[in-house]
Amino acid sequence: MLWPGGKSTGSCTFTIEGDRLGGTCGGDERFPITGRVIGRKVTWQMDVKQGGAQGRMEFDGEVDEPGTTIKGSCNIGDQFGSFTMKKE
Repeated sequence: MLWPGGKSTGSCTFTIEGDRLGGTCGGDERFPITGRVIGRKVTWQMDVKQGGAQGRMEFDGEVDEPGTTIKGSCNIGDQFGSFTMKKE
């Protein structure tokens, strides 16, 4: 993920049931996610608490044709950025 002030890294483990997206995202600490999948479009959000600060992160992206990469936009509060995720 690329934030206006720099870069942040982490990973996500997704579960899909119908059009519902679930799972966890984070680094050392994992946070539950909720979202949706419609075709190749994916959206999800998670509430995080780190270093005493709390906020909601929101992601809006699209899966590429082979299903190996998701690219899109993300935000936390009033900070906006972009992200690229690659399947391991």
